[in-house]
Amino acid sequence: MSREEIVETLISLCAKTYRKNAADLSEATTFAEDLKGPSVLFVGLTSLIESECDVMLSITEAAGAKTIGELADLVFSRQGE
Repeated sequence: MSREEIVETLISLCAKTYRKNAADLSEATTFAEDLKGPSVLFVGLTSLIESECDVMLSITEAAGAKTIGELADLVFSRQGE
């Protein structure tokens, strides 16, 4: 997947997980301030990302990303591992 495809996928998954409109989300969307939600949602999001993007991520690594764009960078860097 290209990085742009990963961003699109993450926006879609975040919208579904956090019940937001995908059109309102971008690479700059933050998890803490913009999406807000219990940590169990982020755990579920991480699992979805692993399935959709065929990568392995630890919750700790994923939680280090403050924005959708940072998470996309992490996913992009993990492809093929």
